[in-house]
Amino acid sequence: ARPPREPPSRHPRRVPLLLGIDAVHGNALATNATILPHNIGLGAADDESLTAAAGAATATEVAAAGLNWAFGPCVASPRDSRWGRTYEGFGADEQLVSRHAAAAVTGLQAPADERADLTRPFLPAGARLVGRGRARGRVAACAKHFAADGATLSGADEGDADLDAVGLAEHLLPYRAAVQAGVLSVMVSYSSVRGTKMHANKELLSGFLKEHLGFGGLVVSDLGGVDQLRGGSLTRFAAAINAGVDMVMLPGTWTAGGAASVSWQTFLDDVERAVLSGEVPRARVDDAAARVLAVKAAIGLVSPFGDPAPEVEADSERGFGSRGPWAHATGGGEGGGEGGESARMAGGVGAVVAAWLPGSEGGGAIADLLFGVAPFRGKLPLPWVGAYPAGHGTITVAPPQPPRPPPPPPSPSPPPPTPPVA
Repeated sequence: ARPPREPPSRHPRRVPLLLGIDAVHGNALATNATILPHNIGLGAADDESLTAAAGAATATEVAAAGLNWAFGPCVASPRDSRWGRTYEGFGADEQLVSRHAAAAVTGLQAPADERADLTRPFLPAGARLVGRGRARGRVAACAKHFAADGATLSGADEGDADLDAVGLAEHLLPYRAAVQAGVLSVMVSYSSVRGTKMHANKELLSGFLKEHLGFGGLVVSDLGGVDQLRGGSLTRFAAAINAGVDMVMLPGTWTAGGAASVSWQTFLDDVERAVLSGEVPRARVDDAAARVLAVKAAIGLVSPFGDPAPEVEADSERGFGSRGPWAHATGGGEGGGEGGESARMAGGVGAVVAAWLPGSEGGGAIADLLFGVAPFRGKLPLPWVGAYPAGHGTITVAPPQPPRPPPPPPSPSPPPPTPPVA
């Protein structure tokens, strides 16, 4: 029997790890980090320089926490506001989403000095985005969730996007923009396209993303996304890797979509068996490994093999997130809706202000908007249920329909005719 595998961190070549985090509106999972508005607020403000600055500020706090991979931006185009994650997208208009996707990638992946330049216009006079030690590290961005996660039927989360070729092409536009901006990674969606789970969709992952767009970075699964495929663990891993997934994110003991995940030891054993049996071509594994190493090289982790970045104290100064410029620049975007449409939706009231997780400075920003200290400048960038969009886009969404009544019972068949008597 083989000896037990050692954890990857004990590998003798000391290849540094990619350490990722869901930093989708600032590095909000870290204690005392600056929480920035979600993408819907940035889309409402529709200021690409602000989106790039938000990405740069996020990257600095991600790096300061000792991490080097941000699972953002989300480039979904929400088409149905019944989807519970609409606030993660910049808007329903793919052109708007594409512009802001490119801006976010630029900000997140910029070197430290360029991050300072991107954020300077939104800071108080004389303030500067500062970073010392590992806070100056490079960060890889991750466009997600590929593809069409905002187009599922009835807004069902992790549902099916039943799109024709034209509709699908619209939802792929933001990924083209992200790839052109140099995004280093793409995360796969839990959802399906035309009935095929995206984690097994070779046509889109390999055919469109890697071959057609020429994407040279890595494709990572969502957490436990491969576990939602059919079959045993070896079958699921083989299907995802053959489809184009380069890195599988395992949730440990967590259950995803009713399917329990497996340990990393089982994953490595399954993939090894799949390669030895020919179910997964060795060239596919080599390609996946090369893509992971290419991302590490792009952010300075390997050259070609180097020691991990030195452990230094993160910068304690935060020259961004101050109440005035950040709040007013994004606060107008958080106040979604125009008076006429809101009044029709709210029974005659003058206006409705919606704020989706507005961030560390959101409370003061909303108060300033309500009391007239700062004007509303944003427009809701996605359609509301039963309403025309107040700003960008031309998509309308029908309200939920009541269930159809059951069909009436079939009428009884008439009795056969009586044969004539001779």
